[in-house]
Amino acid sequence: MSADRGGRRGGNNRTVTVLSARCHRLLLAFVFLFDVLSTIGALVVSNVGRWDALDWHSLIDWRHNALDLCALLLLRLTAVVIIRVPIARLLTADDEVTDEGAAASGEDAAPQHGDYAPLPTEDASDAEDRFAAVRRQSVLRQRNKRIKTVTLFTTFVLFTLCNAAVALKCLFFEFSLPPLQPVLMAITVLWVNLEVFSLDSYLGDMIGSADVLKPHLHPHPLRFNHCVQATKCDLCNQRIIKEDFECGSCDFDCCLNCYRHKAMVSAENDLTRGDRGIATDTQQLSPFVYIWRSLSFLIPYWRIVAVSIGCLVVNQLIRVSLPNYQGKVLDSIVNKNSGNFWYYIQCYCALSAITLVLGSARSFCSILVTRNLTMGMRAHLFAKLIYRDISFFDGTTVGSLTARMTNDVQATIQPVQTLMNSVLSNVITLIGAIAMCMMVSWRLAMITLTVVGPIVFITGTYARWSARINRGVWDALAQANSTATEAFSNIRTIRAFSTEEYEKQKFESSMDDALSRTLRDAIAFSGTSLATSLMDLGSSAVLLGFGGYMIMTRPNELTVGQLVTFQLYSGMMNSAYQGLNGVLNQFTKSAGAAERVLTMLDGEPHIVPNQGVELPVLEGTMELHGVRFHYQMRPDRVVLNNLSVRFPRNTVTAIVGRSGGGKSTLMHLLLRMYDPQEGSVTIDGHDIRDVSLTWLHHQCAVVAQDTQLFNCSIEENISYGLTNVSHEDVVAAAKAANAHDFIVSFPEDYGTFVGERGVRLSGGQRQRIAIARALLRKPRLLLLDEATSALDSESESLVQRALDRLIANLQQSCTIIVIAHRLSTIANANNIVVIDAGAAVEQGTHDELLQRRGAYWQLVIRQLQSGHTVLDFDEADGVDSSNLPPSDGGREQRREDGSLDSGR
Repeated sequence: MSADRGGRRGGNNRTVTVLSARCHRLLLAFVFLFDVLSTIGALVVSNVGRWDALDWHSLIDWRHNALDLCALLLLRLTAVVIIRVPIARLLTADDEVTDEGAAASGEDAAPQHGDYAPLPTEDASDAEDRFAAVRRQSVLRQRNKRIKTVTLFTTFVLFTLCNAAVALKCLFFEFSLPPLQPVLMAITVLWVNLEVFSLDSYLGDMIGSADVLKPHLHPHPLRFNHCVQATKCDLCNQRIIKEDFECGSCDFDCCLNCYRHKAMVSAENDLTRGDRGIATDTQQLSPFVYIWRSLSFLIPYWRIVAVSIGCLVVNQLIRVSLPNYQGKVLDSIVNKNSGNFWYYIQCYCALSAITLVLGSARSFCSILVTRNLTMGMRAHLFAKLIYRDISFFDGTTVGSLTARMTNDVQATIQPVQTLMNSVLSNVITLIGAIAMCMMVSWRLAMITLTVVGPIVFITGTYARWSARINRGVWDALAQANSTATEAFSNIRTIRAFSTEEYEKQKFESSMDDALSRTLRDAIAFSGTSLATSLMDLGSSAVLLGFGGYMIMTRPNELTVGQLVTFQLYSGMMNSAYQGLNGVLNQFTKSAGAAERVLTMLDGEPHIVPNQGVELPVLEGTMELHGVRFHYQMRPDRVVLNNLSVRFPRNTVTAIVGRSGGGKSTLMHLLLRMYDPQEGSVTIDGHDIRDVSLTWLHHQCAVVAQDTQLFNCSIEENISYGLTNVSHEDVVAAAKAANAHDFIVSFPEDYGTFVGERGVRLSGGQRQRIAIARALLRKPRLLLLDEATSALDSESESLVQRALDRLIANLQQSCTIIVIAHRLSTIANANNIVVIDAGAAVEQGTHDELLQRRGAYWQLVIRQLQSGHTVLDFDEADGVDSSNLPPSDGGREQRREDGSLDSGR
C-alpha cells in the first residue's frame, strides 16, 4: 500500500496543480479573445458609412473613432506577454507537495482518504536535509509571493486606467449606430476586470506550493511559516516565537523541534481524533463550502425563513424604486409642476411606510431564526461531543471544548444571519441599482462601474489577509479559555502555592495576543475602508462634475432630477457591493471557528455506545486475550503487553501491582473506554465490540480512585443514571455504604448540593456516595479501582467497611474486580492477578501464590514483617515513573492537595 500509494498521492497533487494552471491559462486566453473581438467590433462599427471617405486624420480622431481602444488593448496584451514570459520564469517553483512521509516511513506512511493516521515510525536518516530543503523552498515561495504582489498591483493599476479611459471615451463619443456601439465599448470594462482576476489566479498557479506532507506528524500538508506571533505548538504546548509549520486545513501548529522529532498521535486539541487515531480525510473549509453548510442549518426553520425572504425581497424592490421618485419630485419642483409634485410625494411616503412594516417583520423573523439556530447548534454540538471517544477527550483540553461551544458557535452563526439578511438584500439592491443607473444614464454608469474592480480587489486582498489574523485570534481566545478553566478547576492548588499572579500572567498573555492581532486587523480594516471610501468619493465627484457638464451641454439627455437620481442609485450600488464584500470578510474571518465547529459536528465515534447486540442475560465472565494497548497521547509507552486474564462469573478477583503497571487501564478496557490495538476483550464468550455498551454499562457499577460527583443533590448523585428509584431505596443504599449518618447531619440531608465535582464533601464522603451509587444499581459487574488509596486513616476505615459490606452483599450474584492494596481484601479474593509492566506475571488464590514463593509471596512477607496491612509494590521495589500512562482526560491531574494523580 505504501510507496505506490504515496506516489499516486503525489502524482494526484501534481495533476491537480497542472490542470488548475491550464484552466486558468485557458480562461485568460478566452477573456482576451473576447476583448479583442469587442474592440475590433467597436472600431469597425464606428467607421461604418465612412470607409469611402476615410482618411488618416479622421482615423486618429479619438472623439469619433475607437482606434485608441485598440492601442489600450495592445498595451494590455504587452503586459500579459511580459508576465507570461520573464516573470513566469522567475516565479516558476516546484509546486508539488513533498510527500516526505512516503520516503521516511515506508509502507504505511501515506494514509489515503478515509484512513486514520498510522502509528509513528522512525524519521528518515536525511531528515535534516529534507528540513533544510523545505525551508529553502518556503523562502523561495515567500519571494515569489512578493513578486506576485508587485506584479499584480502594477497590472491592476494599468488595467484600471484602461477602464477609466474607456469610461471617459463613452462620455463624449458620438455614436452613429446605437445601441450596438455603446454595448461593444461598455463590455470592454467587463473584459478588463475579468482579465485582472484571471491573471491573479494564473500567478497563484505559477507560485506553486511549498507544503510538505509528513503523515506520521500530521495528516494534512504543512506550510513553513516565517512570521509566527505567539502561537503555541500543538505537540509540546510550548510557545512558538518566530518560525513554525502550520496547517492550512485546520488549527495545527508545530514548532521546529517537534517537526523533527514528534509524532502526530500526541498532538493536543485535534478535533478529528478518535479511538483509532487522527482522521486523515478532512478537507479545508472554503468560503463556498461554508456558505453551503450554513444554508443547510436553515432547513428546519424554512417556513420562517421563507416569510423573512419574502418580506426582504418585496422590501428591497420597493427601496430600489424610491430614488426614482425622489428625482421626479425634484424635476417637478424645477418645472413648477405642482400636480406631479404632490403625486410623487404621496407615492414616496406610501412606499416608505410599506418598507418600514416589511422591514420590522423581516427583522422579527430573522431574530427568531438566529436564536433558535444558536441554541439548536449548541445542543447538537453537545450531543455530538458527549458521545465522542474517550481518546478524543484524552487529547483535548476542557477549556478548548468550552470555547468551541460558546465563542466558535457564536462566530459560526453570525455569518448565517448575515447571509439570510444582507446577501439577498445586497444582491437585489446591486442588480436593481445597476439596472436603474443604466436606464437613467448609461454614460455615467460607465464611470461608476470603473471603481467596482478596484474596490473588489482591495477588499478581497484584505479578506484573505484577515482570515489568517482572525484564526490566530480564535486560537488565542481558546487558549485563554483553557487557562481560565484549568485555573478554576485547580483553585486550591493555586492558592496553596500562591501562584495566582502566574496564572493571571498566563491568561493576560493569551488575551494580549488576541488583542494585538485584533488591533492589527482593525488597522488593516481602517486602511481598506479609507481606500474604498476615497474611491467612492472620487467617483461621486467625477459623476457630479460630468453630470453637471452634460446637463449644461446636453439638456435633452440628462435633467437635474435624473442626476440626483443617478447619484442616489450610485450610492446604493456602492453600499451594496461593499456590503457583499463585508459578508465575504465575515465568512472569511469566521471560517476558522466554523471549521472547528463543523469538524466536531461531522465527527463520529469509533466506539458507539448504542450499537451492538444485547445478550439474553449477563453471566459476568470476562476475559482478555493477548491484549496489547498504549494510549494515543503516550504512543512510545506500551501499557499492556500480551495480557491474558480471565475473570470468572460471581467471583472476586483482586488485581495488584506497582503504580503505572496497567491496572486501571485494564479496568478501562473492561468497560470499553478504549479498544486494544491487539487482542480482544470478551464477555460471556462474546467480543465486547459486538455487545451494546449501553446495555452493558447499565449492568455495571464503578467505584473509582477519585470519585467525581455532579453539582446536584446527594440523592441525585446516588441515583445517577437510574429511573424509577424511590427515596427509600436511596436511603437504604446510603446506610449500607456508611453514608447515611453524615448525610442527615446536613441541614438539607439528601437534598444537599455537593458543589462542582463534589468539592463540598470530603474525599471519604465522596467515596461513600460512590459506593451507595454502586449498591443502588445492583450490578452484575462491579469494578473497584483503589477506592481508599487517597484517604486518611479514619476515612479509609469507614470506606473500607462500606466496601467490605458491598462485596459481601454482591459476591454471590456479581463478578467483582477490585484493584486493592489492603491485604485482607486481597487474601479473601477468589482469584489474585499480579500485573507488572503490563503483563500478568502471577495468577491464582492467596494460598496458591504463597506456595509458589514468587513476586506476590515476597511482597506479602515483606509487608507482614514490617507490620503493615497493605501491599505496596512501590515501597518494596521503587516506583518506575516512566511507566505511568496519562491520566483520565489524557493529562496529569492534580488533587486538591496538589499531588499528581497518575490515574493509572
